[in-house]
Amino acid sequence: MLPPGAPLPRPTRIEIRIGKPLEFGHLAGEPPAKARRVVADEVMRAIGDLSGQEYVHLYASDVKTRLAAGDGGD
Repeated sequence: MLPPGAPLPRPTRIEIRIGKPLEFGHLAGEPPAKARRVVADEVMRAIGDLSGQEYVHLYASDVKTRLAAGDGGD
C-alpha cells in the first residue's frame, strides 16, 4: 500500500489475518522487564506464524550493544 520511498499510498488489496488470542496470565509475579521480553517474543512468534515470516530472536538493545562494541554482526 505504501512502497518504500513512495510519498503517497497507492490503492491495493490488503489482507488482514487475525490470530488466536494470546494469554499472558502466567507472567503475573514476574519481574516487569522479563515479562515484557516474554510478551514481545510470544507476540512476534504469533505474527511470524500468521505472516509466514521467520522470527529472528534479536532485540534492538542487543544490536546497539554490538554496534557500539564495533561488531556489525556480519
